Amino acid sequence: MTYTKLENDLKERLEKCLSENKIMLKNKEDVLVPVNVFTGEMPPRNVLPTNTDIFPYILIVPHKGKTNDERTMSVLLLLGIVAGKDTPAKVLESLELENYKHARKDLLRLIGIIEKDILKNKMFTNF
Repeated sequence: MTYTKLENDLKERLEKCLSENKIMLKNKEDVLVPVNVFTGEMPPRNVLPTNTDIFPYILIVPHKGKTNDERTMSVLLLLGIVAGKDTPAKVLESLELENYKHARKDLLRLIGIIEKDILKNKMFTNF
């Protein structure tokens, strides 16, 4: 299996997981939309169709790999969600960020759903 195939398989698995769990998060226009899944890097804005928002997204980034009898690869999953757009926090060091409260919970819920799904599939784990 090549690194590219593994990356593409993970993308397909994440898209299926998000679809099966009916995961929808708000974009910058405050509309619930499916989560975009990208591999390698974010697409440039001039490549996206008009009125397309990148948020919310999961970006799969290859991190480390080694080749021996079995190819292994570590990836980073970078998650981007919209936290809010009205009032910024009054105290940046505080976890109580006025209208940003639910973004953290959404992010943790999304991480939990992804983790549970990936751990079910031995191809994506080495535990």
